[in-house]
Amino acid sequence: YISTYGFDASHLKSNRYLRICKFSEKQILKSFAVSEGLKQLFIDAKIVEPSNISTIHHGFDLEEVRPVSNAEFRKSKNQLVILGRIIPFKGHIHIIEALAKVKSQFHDVHLQIVGHGDENLIQQLTDRIKALDLDKNVHFTGYQANIYDYLSNADIMVVPSISEGFGLIFLEALNAKLPIVGFDVPATNEIIEDGQNGLLAPLKNEEVLAQHIIRLLKEPELRVQFAENGFTKLKSYYSLDRMVCQTVQFYESAL
Repeated sequence: YISTYGFDASHLKSNRYLRICKFSEKQILKSFAVSEGLKQLFIDAKIVEPSNISTIHHGFDLEEVRPVSNAEFRKSKNQLVILGRIIPFKGHIHIIEALAKVKSQFHDVHLQIVGHGDENLIQQLTDRIKALDLDKNVHFTGYQANIYDYLSNADIMVVPSISEGFGLIFLEALNAKLPIVGFDVPATNEIIEDGQNGLLAPLKNEEVLAQHIIRLLKEPELRVQFAENGFTKLKSYYSLDRMVCQTVQFYESAL
């Protein structure tokens, strides 16, 4: 038997999921996770023996992106975007707190929050935005299928998640040639190399997160460098061919 692990790491906080995983693992010969962080999580939770689990990162043949400037999506000269479900572990509150610090140097900075999710959390975020006088600097778009319109009209992708199983949004941002700022956590730090294709801040450190954003807004040439490095990594490693080859090798070794 072979299993693949790729669900949100937050699921492991549930005793029910732990019991299911441990039961399943007893029936399985080999398994693989979609990130080193998720693999280590299962090892640390004593769900799986280290020798019985591998890592195979996702790979995709993403569509070619042709950036088009559009005032409908570009709200400011300095624009940030966060993409994904609005749920606690995605860390939206941290970018909002950091944005208040960024605004002290870039009054016109704008954050597009693309995605839907927990209505109670959205209300809490909205209340905090008002308290920080960021009403004109933040826009909730709700769910949008045309994500590249938002990515192509942003300067920086912010991913303030406190944990990630893998995070397909990273690959979408790399494909749109966006530099990424996030926290130094698994699996963010597997995809984003600090100082190469983005910048990483210590977990929940909103001050450093803000400093990284300010630095990239001040240095457009660095944004371009990070974007090109990220796009190169996407095409050279996060390909469908590489994932398929590694998966075939995994099955062959397991069988």
